[in-house]
Amino acid sequence: MISETRIRTAIVGVIRSADAAAKVYPRFRYPAQARLKEFADLFRDDTGKINAYMIRRIRRTPEIRGIPGRLIKVTHAYKIRFYAHLIDSDDPLVASEEIAQLKIETLSALFESDVTLGFGPSVSHEGLVMEMDFADVVLGDTAVHRNDLGITVTTANVEC
Repeated sequence: MISETRIRTAIVGVIRSADAAAKVYPRFRYPAQARLKEFADLFRDDTGKINAYMIRRIRRTPEIRGIPGRLIKVTHAYKIRFYAHLIDSDDPLVASEEIAQLKIETLSALFESDVTLGFGPSVSHEGLVMEMDFADVVLGDTAVHRNDLGITVTTANVEC
C-alpha cells in the first residue's frame, strides 16, 4: 500500500507543477516566535507577494473486511490551505480574485489529468474540492485571499 508520506509528497509535486512560483509546504507552518510578520514571510514568493499552499492530512479511514480482518484500502482526506495576495483592480489581469480563481482551476485540471497521482491503479482521488468562498483576511500587514481546498485519496491494498 502506498504510504501517506508518498501521497502527500505527490500532492506537493502537483501543486508545484501548477504554480511554480508559490511556496508549497507539506505541512502547516508557524513562525518560531509566533510573530505575525514572520508568519506572513513564510508565504512570500520571490516577488514579495503572498502565494502559498500548506497541506495537512485531516482524516484517515481504513476499510477492513473478512474474518480475520484484512486491510482492503485506506482513504486519506487532505486540507490544502491556499493563500494569495489580495489586489483590487478593474483589470482582470491584475485583480487578485481572478488570478486566485485561475490558480485553483489550473490546479484542479492538473489533479484531474491523473487521478492516480502517478502511482497507478492502486491509488485514486476524487478531484480537488473547493467547498467555501474565499476568506479575505490580513496576514501580517498584507491583505490576502485564503481558502481551504480539499482532496480525498484512496489507496488500495494490492495484495488483497
